[in-house]
Amino acid sequence: MKKGLIVFTRLPIEGQTKTRLETKLSEKQCATLHYNMLLDLADNIKDVNADKYIFHTSNGNVQILKNIFGKNCSYIPQSEGSIWVRMYKSIDNLIEKGYDKVILIGSDIPQMFSEHINKSFEALSTSDLVITPTEDSGYCLIGMSKTTKEIFEIDSLSGDSVYLKTIQRAVDNQKTVYVNKYMIDLDEEEDIFKLLRSKDIKYSKNTIKYLNKIGY
Repeated sequence: MKKGLIVFTRLPIEGQTKTRLETKLSEKQCATLHYNMLLDLADNIKDVNADKYIFHTSNGNVQILKNIFGKNCSYIPQSEGSIWVRMYKSIDNLIEKGYDKVILIGSDIPQMFSEHINKSFEALSTSDLVITPTEDSGYCLIGMSKTTKEIFEIDSLSGDSVYLKTIQRAVDNQKTVYVNKYMIDLDEEEDIFKLLRSKDIKYSKNTIKYLNKIGY
């Protein structure tokens, strides 16, 4: 059984990442925060039993990601289009390469860890789709064995829950869904406070250390 893990990420470049936090942090702090989150993620996915791919934006030097994730990952620029098109094409890329199970995760989830991802791969043995919702009504992990384009036909990041829209698209296409527990998606300052109050911070050492350094 061939498994592929996609880390779907921006490059941690000033002014181009974690922009929703720029009302509270400087552009440099936002980029450095994302850099530290990536450091944690690289460490947390080491024990995932899958080939690892970093699908990244093309707005800078990918070497910064290679320095974080190392030579055992493959690095592929994201396609053009909306985030939904880019996610769909990233997963479809691996399905076309012959992978039996593919999981895509975001890069700003401080609580993401190997066991969660490995169990999500296991869930694909009995379900068509696996998803991990976030507390802001989105999701941070989605996996499947066959790509269904309709699942990614989301018209907006706002309004009704992206997570619920995705579930509805899956049901409409006769797909079974396995839902994991919620995780924190670090996009707003309130998410920082949620993380710091959380008991589940052992996977976020670099992130927590940097947040403490800048006064949180």
